Amino acid sequence: TSTGTYLTADGQDIYLHARKIIDEVNLIKEKYSFSYNRKLTFNNILKIYVSNHVFNFASDYIYHFSTIFDAKINIIEMGTREIISIFEKESDAELAIIQAPIGELESSDHLVNNYNCYMLANERLKVVMNRQSEYAQYSSISLKTLSKIPLLINTTSIDNLPIHVQVLTDRGVNLNIQFITNSKMSENYLKDNIACALSTDLNYKTIEDGSFTCIVPIKEKIFVATCLVVKKNDLSGV
Repeated sequence: TSTGTYLTADGQDIYLHARKIIDEVNLIKEKYSFSYNRKLTFNNILKIYVSNHVFNFASDYIYHFSTIFDAKINIIEMGTREIISIFEKESDAELAIIQAPIGELESSDHLVNNYNCYMLANERLKVVMNRQSEYAQYSSISLKTLSKIPLLINTTSIDNLPIHVQVLTDRGVNLNIQFITNSKMSENYLKDNIACALSTDLNYKTIEDGSFTCIVPIKEKIFVATCLVVKKNDLSGV
């Protein structure tokens, strides 16, 4: 009304039921939070390394994890291969969420011996574009065609390329890259039908407005796995 907003009779009834549920949930958290914490063996502040192309969809889950286990977390975002290099050298690196080609992690004896690797998804590399793009009707895009398309890459420098790009450059594909450091700017470029972006289905879900875009697979089947890398023993209680 002009004087404010009020609950209806049904709304008041629902509120009272909801309040009881929330109170019960809080009681459960208080009663069992100590037993949760006892299971964890990591240090007071847990460092989680997250590869730059994973960060957007991983951050919400990391926050949820921190609230459940009352954990203080330091998120370190960098390139996949930088993270792998750190895990091969540093003994205190405990946890990472990365995207890498299948077999890349298994090729390191140090990682195999000291870490458990859990595959969360294994996805085919694709191209995101405006629905009005000339390539939007393609059933797939070849690497030869891809090399001609202006590409958007969310990165801070040429030395910090996402694994999607590195996988293709490893194959000798010369990509037409335009560096964009802000993900919102990338969406604007996609809306304006100026360029396309490399992605997977999981990464594509992070685009705020997917109504104007479509996603087309690369013809040559190239897969990138999203993996959780966990140090053996240290995090056995999680």
